[in-house]
Amino acid sequence: MYFFQTITDQLKVFQIAFMRRSKSQQLILGSLFSLLATIFQSAGGFFLALGILSVH
Repeated sequence: MYFFQTITDQLKVFQIAFMRRSKSQQLILGSLFSLLATIFQSAGGFFLALGILSVH
């Protein structure tokens, strides 16, 4: 299953850099990332490549 796979080194570096931020910055960045993911998923009907990229 996907949940039991280890994450790549690039994601580990990103996670460490993200956790070094203050809690308010983490909240803001997390909400911005979720906003981008939502926009990409909803744009799948208009721009098929964006919708496909956000799903995989």
